[in-house]
Amino acid sequence: SFSQNQNYNDDFTFSALQFKQKTVLNSRFFTRKDLLITSICAKDNLIFVGNNLGRIGIFTKEKEIQQKTLEHQDISLSEKKSVVCMSISKDNSLLVSGYLNGFVALWEVDTGKCRYLIKDIHAPNCIISLKFIKAEKKLFEIVSSDVKGIVNKITISEGFFKSSINFNRILDNKNPIFIVEIMEYSEQEIANFQKKKIQIPVI
Repeated sequence: SFSQNQNYNDDFTFSALQFKQKTVLNSRFFTRKDLLITSICAKDNLIFVGNNLGRIGIFTKEKEIQQKTLEHQDISLSEKKSVVCMSISKDNSLLVSGYLNGFVALWEVDTGKCRYLIKDIHAPNCIISLKFIKAEKKLFEIVSSDVKGIVNKITISEGFFKSSINFNRILDNKNPIFIVEIMEYSEQEIANFQKKKIQIPVI
């Protein structure tokens, strides 16, 4: 769990509480009164903290220091730029983030580089949930949902000369889809489904 507190110097800190022990990360990532935490994503040793100005700070659980900040000029110049949701790839090398303005960004965690900024799939609808389906060397698949109830599968394919970004609309629910999750089946589960002739949903 996380909390944001103001101290006497008008600096902001946030606290990361673990079940077995409490760890407090004091950070200069929030140094103004108008900066707010809008999204949190944690996996293994990494903690990602998004704010209402479209910036993402990367922290480690062991060190009370900020590693780097993920920031893109096109996001920072937007009126509705809050980081609403994030998802980290299985190998912790990539982060995907969704924004209040409907943008989706794919980041390299090690370098802090914005690999792709997708503006035209959900915008201007706020992204409220997204998850990695697949993150390989040249192929990235993401499922995303917005406040209008639209769920898309975004596919990014990298070629030798150019890359392509495509999307497939999975659902148009008319109401917000607040959480999307990826279900993974074991070989035994798949075999049981096939034996019982149960169709496995694939997106």
